[in-house]
Amino acid sequence: MNKAFTLIETVIVILIVAILAAVSMPAFVNSYNTLKIETAYRQLLQNVKYARQLAISRQQRHGLYVIGTGNSYFVYSQTTSTTVKDPATQKPLSVFFGVVGQPGTISVSTSNGVPSGVEFDSLGRPYETGSVISTTNTITLSYSGITKTVTVEANSGMVQ
Repeated sequence: MNKAFTLIETVIVILIVAILAAVSMPAFVNSYNTLKIETAYRQLLQNVKYARQLAISRQQRHGLYVIGTGNSYFVYSQTTSTTVKDPATQKPLSVFFGVVGQPGTISVSTSNGVPSGVEFDSLGRPYETGSVISTTNTITLSYSGITKTVTVEANSGMVQ
């Protein structure tokens, strides 16, 4: 008795594998998109908290500034011309998400519009043009229909 596979059996197995791959591909892509935006969100949240911590510990204004194109931001000290160094790399603490309009680019926007961001005074409160901000400030990341928002509470500066 011959124990080999026929051509028809092999083609049927290949078709079944192809159908399973086609059915599972959207779930894989969605998981990748979710992971990408979640990673960017956690990094943004950490950087906003870091800017607030620096403002309190150094007793001078620090902030996070979203660049006009809406695809990058940086952490600064006192003015937007003084970029803070990343404590791990000692390089400027800036994040670039890619070219706007290109696939795979995360966009960044703020409740104040772009370019803008959030600045903290020496007590860690949101600050703008000589006074504490009395409205909640948000920074939103968007990617492939998924959005994540970092909120800076008015008056207290609590970051969530």
